[in-house]
Order: sequence, then structure tokens, then C-alpha cells
Amino acid sequence: WERARDRERAREALRRVKDDAPSSAWATEAGNALDRLDEREAAEAPNFWATVSVGGEWDDNVVIRGDGVTLPDNISDQEDGRAIWFGEAGAELLRTEKWAGGVIAGYYGNAHIDLHQFDTQYPSLSAWLDRRIDEKSFVRLQPYAGYAWLETDPYLGHVGGTVSYHRDFEDAGNGRLYARGGYRDYLFKIRNAVVDGEDYSRERDRDGFAFRTGYDHGIGVTDTTDLRGGIVYGFYEAEGDDFSFQGIGGHLGVRQALPFEVTFDAEARYSYDWYRRASSFNTPPQGGASRRDNLWSTRVALERPITDWMSVTAHWRYFDSDSNTDAYDYDRHILGGYFTVSYGP
Repeated sequence: WERARDRERAREALRRVKDDAPSSAWATEAGNALDRLDEREAAEAPNFWATVSVGGEWDDNVVIRGDGVTLPDNISDQEDGRAIWFGEAGAELLRTEKWAGGVIAGYYGNAHIDLHQFDTQYPSLSAWLDRRIDEKSFVRLQPYAGYAWLETDPYLGHVGGTVSYHRDFEDAGNGRLYARGGYRDYLFKIRNAVVDGEDYSRERDRDGFAFRTGYDHGIGVTDTTDLRGGIVYGFYEAEGDDFSFQGIGGHLGVRQALPFEVTFDAEARYSYDWYRRASSFNTPPQGGASRRDNLWSTRVALERPITDWMSVTAHWRYFDSDSNTDAYDYDRHILGGYFTVSYGP
């Protein structure tokens, strides 16, 4: 059956041998043959993949307006709808017994109905190199870079990399231990930095180095239910003390298969960030307690395939920033719907 390229029948026949003659030489050879089938399929699988999503969102706080903050004259409202599009393409360029690697290019964009000041274009590029440690674990090195515009104005450029250790714990799930660091260069001009005759441009300089390290774990509870969770610690060392902080947090999520080929996915995240000083956006800027943020977020999605290569997703996200600084004390709801087209594994 394998020579006839009917690998499903080949698998059925080999499994029957293992079931009918367990602990025998026949069962051992059948197991080896099954492994070779898997290796051939992996070798013949496409080494290129691509995905494109398009959709629309409604955001009730596009400007991330804090409690009691007055909108500038050139911004009509904080709510708006937008069209969004996202694409990603990747190719595996290296595959040996111990090594694997490739490149990934991504592009995100949106266009708002009214608030075009927040139209975003964001291309990104990354690569990865894997080194297998043993049959159940490998190490990955992944550098990345990205550049973002708001409307037509440069907003952010960043570069960095992630080092991670991945391990398969079989029935106990899969784990990832990682560390990520990178530099962010905020390219916009700092406006309205003079308060009561005092210039706070230096304190409000957001350029700096970001670092995160943590552990993520996922486990299949049943054939239709997957759970995941993780913990994280990070810090940001900014040029200006307004934005230098440390933080800890965690996340929990579930993915559940439902009837009619619908998949339910939900996740909750929390982090506590403590800043080096009181924000200069306080009134008055001088004195007061250092900035403290409790950040909560929830995401719920329903996804259903339309064909083998197309799916539709409905999405709700909620953010709540509970901060002792009014400018950063806000909440935000985002509702969206998307079509996704995929090619490859």
C-alpha cells in the first residue's frame, strides 16, 4: 500500500500487525515502518506557507483615552470603526537531523472610518534557527525587526531577538522557556512637553530596551479541550524615567472544539507594572506616588472553517488598565470579524 501511495491503508495494515502481535518482532518492524511513513510525509510536506486575514473592527477607545483626559481639538471622538488586514508568509530553508531554520515576513495594516491619524502600517521580518537537543526538545533562536507608521508619519522602529527552549512532556503537555530582548526607537516628535514653564521632553522620551522572560505550558485535557497558561517577568529601560518600569504577570487560556466544526478560544491576562517615578502627566507633574498599573485583558473568539483553506472568526477583546495615573487609567472594548485564507502546513 505504501508503494501504491495509499499511505492511509498502509498505516491501517501496520497498526493491525502491532495490535495482533504485540511485543513481537513483527510489531517492532511495523512500528519502524510507521515511523518511516511519518518521516517521508514530513520530508514531502510543503516548506512554504502563507496566511491572509481581512476584516473589520469596532473600537470604543481608539485613542486609549485615560480617565478625565480631554481630547485634543484635532480628534473628533475616541470611538471608531476600521478595516484591518494582516498577512504572513514563511519558508523553511534548512532541515537536517539536528538543525532547522527559515524566515517569516509579516504585514499588518488598518484604515479607520474617521480617525485617520491612527491608520497603521506595520511590516515585520524574522528568522528562526532550531537545534534539536533530543527526541523531545529543541532550542530556538529567533531575531526580529519591525517598522510602523501612523497614517504617513514614522512611529516606531524596533529590533531584537528571542531565545527559547521547547520540550514535549508527552501526556503532561508541551512547555516553552524563553527570554526576549530588543530596542525600541519611537520616531514621533514629543508634543506638549512644557507644563507650567517646565520642559518634560527628556522625561517623556520612550526610546529604550525591553526585556521579557517567562514560561508557557499547554496540555490537551481531552480530545476536544486544550488548556494553556504561563508566567512572565519583564522590564523596560527607557531614555526617559516616565516609561522605565518592571512588571510581572500571567495568562490562562482554553481552546474547545464545539459542534458544527466551531472552535471556541478564550484567554485572560494580568500584569502588575511598577514604574521608577511618578508620571509627568500627573497634575501637577511634581511629587506624588510612583506610577502603578494593574493591566487586565480578556479575549474570546469563535472560529469555523468554510473550506480546507478558508475560515471565519468572530472576536471580542477587553482591556482594563487600572492605574494611579489618570492618563493611563482606561478601558477598551474591541469587536471584530475576519476572513482568513491559508496555504501550506
